[in-house]
Amino acid sequence: MEIWILIAFGLITALLAGRKGYNPALWFCAAGIIGLIVLAFLPFVNKKSPLPGPERAQRKKFGNLIGGVLSAVAIVLLLINFGNP
Repeated sequence: MEIWILIAFGLITALLAGRKGYNPALWFCAAGIIGLIVLAFLPFVNKKSPLPGPERAQRKKFGNLIGGVLSAVAIVLLLINFGNP
């Protein structure tokens, strides 16, 4: 049952990340309520964003870095959880 909740959060987070202009695959792995909350506070960096090109690219890179770090933490915690029955 818990895996379905993680998948649902992952899909919601990935869809929101794609809509905002971030890498959906990174943010899918950052599933969970914390990843969703962090992503909600990140600015839109898609092509419709009013930010100038270099600033938009810098913010997109930083947002994807945050997604990658959250993904790594989530995967490590998941592996630790599976190691302890």
